[in-house]
Amino acid sequence: MIQGGDPKSKNASPGQPLGAGDVGYKIPAELVDTLFHKKGVLAVARDGNPEKASSGCQFYIVQGKPMTASEIEQAEQRMDLR
Repeated sequence: MIQGGDPKSKNASPGQPLGAGDVGYKIPAELVDTLFHKKGVLAVARDGNPEKASSGCQFYIVQGKPMTASEIEQAEQRMDLR
């Protein structure tokens, strides 16, 4: 995973830990059962909040091996999306 969007990173001092910055609001959950993570997908990060709301600024890019059409079809079948 490649993560970005920490607003504290813009003016960070060398050696300062990053990745926990926040803009003070969350985005309501947009969970869609027919979508799944595959290489190249851009997604919004979430913390452990009970509403499953997404971060107002943190995002990530999914890494991994490219999937063939057959592998995507198999994943959809496992998820019962057909």
